[in-house]
Amino acid sequence: MNKITLLLFLFLFSSTSYSQSVYFQSIPDDGTREVAYAADTFREHLLKSMDYKINFLTPGFIRKSVTNVRLYNTKEGKHIVVPYISYKWIEGSPVETGRSMDFCINGNNKSFFTIQLPNNVVGYTRDGRFRRDFEGRLVTISGNFPVLGVNGIIELENDLDISVSRLGGIYDGSEYADQLKITVFKHFEDMNKHLHSLSGAIFLLTKEIEVDNAPNLYSIMQGFITQSNSYESHDSKYYQAYHSISQQTLYSMIDNQKKLFNMVGN
Repeated sequence: MNKITLLLFLFLFSSTSYSQSVYFQSIPDDGTREVAYAADTFREHLLKSMDYKINFLTPGFIRKSVTNVRLYNTKEGKHIVVPYISYKWIEGSPVETGRSMDFCINGNNKSFFTIQLPNNVVGYTRDGRFRRDFEGRLVTISGNFPVLGVNGIIELENDLDISVSRLGGIYDGSEYADQLKITVFKHFEDMNKHLHSLSGAIFLLTKEIEVDNAPNLYSIMQGFITQSNSYESHDSKYYQAYHSISQQTLYSMIDNQKKLFNMVGN
């Protein structure tokens, strides 16, 4: 299955599953609702595995983790199984490219390049593949988002003789241009709660969280990129099978309820 086919399947599968899940709360609580939520949980596992397969070579991609959580409402005496989604923030392996505008953060798994998304929204990424655009700005290759320094958007006179210090100071020839704004978050728990993934490689904050401004928490490597911390997963077929079995069980339970209802009605 090629990448385009996978993406198409991912879109169609997500759309179909979402349209079904909005009715879960109205499903009778005789075990049917729990099976419905379980089917949706296995769907999340399947999508996660497909993400791994599609993005295992995407620089800066951060894989997510899906954990099954069984919740119980004491007041109503009801159970549901829901997916808890978090991220594996560990940095991917550095890969040497030899390109002067490629950068890699070597740090504590909490460090990100800071970029400017549309509407002045601040984003965070470990994809350090940059270039100089026609306006002289340093931008990401993926998305053309301006890269932020401590003084704002970084601008360069040319890209022929760029060097970077360990802490991210950028020199355009012999001239100091700016310092890369590296954001180091303090707590993984806050990152999981408030960093929202846009693409698996670019994140934005849904709420301000604590950052760590202590020195020497990271170093920048020039001529390297951070590879995806994912891998080419082969378990999506198993989660697809689990999802299908859960769906079949759910449909069977609903059919039995219909038969029982018709018998009582007659």
